[in-house]
Amino acid sequence: MAPSAFYITPSDLRLALTPDTFLEIFDDDRDRVVTDEDPAVEQVLERAQGDVESYLLRIYGTLPPPAAGVPRLLKSAALDYAIAYSFERHPEYVRSFGEEKRAERWLRAERRMERIAQAVQILADHAPEPKPRILLPHIYDNARRVVTDDPDGSSNGGDFG
Repeated sequence: MAPSAFYITPSDLRLALTPDTFLEIFDDDRDRVVTDEDPAVEQVLERAQGDVESYLLRIYGTLPPPAAGVPRLLKSAALDYAIAYSFERHPEYVRSFGEEKRAERWLRAERRMERIAQAVQILADHAPEPKPRILLPHIYDNARRVVTDDPDGSSNGGDFG
């Protein structure tokens, strides 16, 4: 998947992590160069995108294409997921900053996406927003009610039979 097809770009992630942290996490060969097409960066972005879409698919039949303008809340959640996944690449780096930073990002993304999935928080800058699918239909029986005898011949009408 091309970087432009993600909710966030490698530049978004680099800016959020700071350039030095981005290099520490993604520069595996220690040449001080990490391109936007680096497979490790793309993998982190893809995992973050998958988490965001998993919440959206719970209630929407189709997803807005990322290239058509990403709603700010989805971009923010994808960025939080991506930062959490980035820190998983080098646990020793996370230990120096504290595990709570990774956990805070993850929890914030989870809570935001749950609020969006439950329609408590609305994607205000994405119009038109698709209507939620009905997951479980309501079934109504409008047939006439008739008291009949059971197959064994006894009446099942109770006090009315």
